[in-house]
Amino acid sequence: MGFYKSASDKCWFLLSLIFGFTALAILLQVTFGMQTVEAAFGERWVSTEIVLAHLPVGMIPGILDTVSLPIQFKPITGFMAFSFLWFASAYQSLRPPLTRMMSRFPMSRDVIALAAFLLCLISGYETIWNFMAFGAMLASMPNAEAFNKVADSITFQYTYYPVNAVFATKMFWLALLMGAYTLFSIRGERR
Repeated sequence: MGFYKSASDKCWFLLSLIFGFTALAILLQVTFGMQTVEAAFGERWVSTEIVLAHLPVGMIPGILDTVSLPIQFKPITGFMAFSFLWFASAYQSLRPPLTRMMSRFPMSRDVIALAAFLLCLISGYETIWNFMAFGAMLASMPNAEAFNKVADSITFQYTYYPVNAVFATKMFWLALLMGAYTLFSIRGERR
């Protein structure tokens, strides 16, 4: 922790720990805590909901008079959000040493930018392809009700093992966001 000299660097480091451990907790819960059989890889990430809290009955007059409203999310959505927040806050906490490294070795900035751009290119293509395939599957459904029933269970049949479409798309989206954030941050370092 020798290079965390300023209070903001320490705060970013603390936030990265909180977000990282939260993403890890979700990963461990889904991997070891859910005893479900998957027909496609990633299915357990989208087939359940994690409930954070319930808005109590009567909290919103006229709307929640007889029922409580759960605040919930799919594990893949929480994992994606907390993983991105971990990555961004860890990057911010490491900004001073990264800036020193990039000023001493100017080529390192270009190598990092090239790797981030390649990550954006690959994950962007895969995300667009997944949305196109998802749209084609939607168009082949007889009606919207049928789609709503099976949307989370649509799979892509890859060579060896089917992969859940929602899971794959969100993981590629996470990679795209991480690459874009890196490019954005490196661009800010050039100024």
